[in-house]
Amino acid sequence: MPNIPYAAKMNWPIVCVLTMSLAACGAQGDAGNMPASATDPAPGKAFQDATIAPPAAPAQGEVTDEKIGLPVYPGATEVEYSRVKLHSDVGDAFSVAYQTTDSPTQVAAFYQLEAAKLGTMKESMSTSELLKSVAVDRTDGSTSTIQARTDGKGNTLVSIHRFFPAK
Repeated sequence: MPNIPYAAKMNWPIVCVLTMSLAACGAQGDAGNMPASATDPAPGKAFQDATIAPPAAPAQGEVTDEKIGLPVYPGATEVEYSRVKLHSDVGDAFSVAYQTTDSPTQVAAFYQLEAAKLGTMKESMSTSELLKSVAVDRTDGSTSTIQARTDGKGNTLVSIHRFFPAK
């Protein structure tokens, strides 16, 4: 693994969460990409163009459970369209999100046990009972980060990220 300053390593989970947020925003429709007839109908003419299709769902075939490399939290359900692959010059990141009614503390405890089987655990980040994070440097050279955060309404969103550095 390259020599990355400690502060940068500790910010990696935050970068993953922000990346997932930005990716989710990018998956939404964009008026700038719509045909002119959809964004600028003729004056006085009702919008009736039935040829405009809804935005295509993101391609999720590349983000397999094998690429994620961690089990689904017991009883959790996958968040629809949450599988995202991001590619850059530094490597590839694969992410998926699940939802459960268990607390972030319960989710973190489960993934701490699972992550310990895969490599060297990093210091886990915990800002409160509302947000827990688990990170591991895996023996294959990849890294995994799991964030569990509550919505304050009895649900916990579990985000799993795996990063493969470029070779």
